[in-house]
Amino acid sequence: MTSAESIAGRTTVSLEQVCELLQGFIAEQRSKDELIHREMSAVLRKYEINKETYRQRFRDGAVRANETPKELYTRLKGLYEKWMTPHEKTKEQIGDTIIMEQYLKMVNPELRSWIIECSPTSTDQAVTLAEAYIAARQAEGKFRSRIMLKLW
Repeated sequence: MTSAESIAGRTTVSLEQVCELLQGFIAEQRSKDELIHREMSAVLRKYEINKETYRQRFRDGAVRANETPKELYTRLKGLYEKWMTPHEKTKEQIGDTIIMEQYLKMVNPELRSWIIECSPTSTDQAVTLAEAYIAARQAEGKFRSRIMLKLW
C-alpha cells in the first residue's frame, strides 16, 4: 500500500493511488467509529443510562438555574429524541410508548411492578399480562379486578 507520505513528495499521483489512500482512510475511520460506539455503549451500560433514564429526565420538569427558554427547549428536545428515538420508530410506536407510560401510572403499584418485570414490548402485551395477573389473583381469592386499579 502506498503511504500518504511517499505520495506527498511526488508531483504526479495516479488515480489508483488516490483511491487506495481513500479506501485506507475510510477503513481506518470506520474502525475508529466502531471503537467509539463500543466505548460509549459500555459507559452507558455501566452507569445504567438508558431510555428510562431519558424518560425520567424528560418528565422531571425542573428548569435549571439561568436556563433560557431556548436552552430549555433544546434540552427537552434532546431528551425526547434519546427517549423516543423518533428516527427509529413509527408514529404508532411512539404513541404506544406514551400510552404504556400512562397505563403504568394508573394501575396499582403491585401490578405495575409485575408488568415492568415482565418487560412487555407493547401496551397490548402489558394489558394481557395485567389481565393474567388479575385472573391468577382472583383464582386465589385475593383480589378483585377493580382493586388492582388505583382508586383516586
